[in-house]
Amino acid sequence: MDNFSKHIVRFNAFQIKIIALITMTLDHIGAYQTFTFSREINDGLRVVGRIAAPLFLFMVVEGLRYTRSKPKYILRLYIAGIVIEMINSLSYQKQQVRLSSEILCLHFFIRHYLFSA
Repeated sequence: MDNFSKHIVRFNAFQIKIIALITMTLDHIGAYQTFTFSREINDGLRVVGRIAAPLFLFMVVEGLRYTRSKPKYILRLYIAGIVIEMINSLSYQKQQVRLSSEILCLHFFIRHYLFSA
């Protein structure tokens, strides 16, 4: 049992971000690729890519844990979410930006801000 504990692999934050970036890229390739007609390859890439979201979420929580100002950190995340949602809405040729997801984000932002202060 002691021999097993010597071979534990530890990752730093940069390595976790690189792994998440690679797996997210594989997920997007599986979702949007058109150069192959194999559904199994696309599904395999999507399965591998599903690890990206938990890794990025872990890094967000770690960032929140070690930041000096939690309200400013959450505000930056909220603003980034709004900007990304607007870009996504405009890139898919929608006539207007939907505010339903922004309102939900605002609700969670205000709730967390009030309870963390």
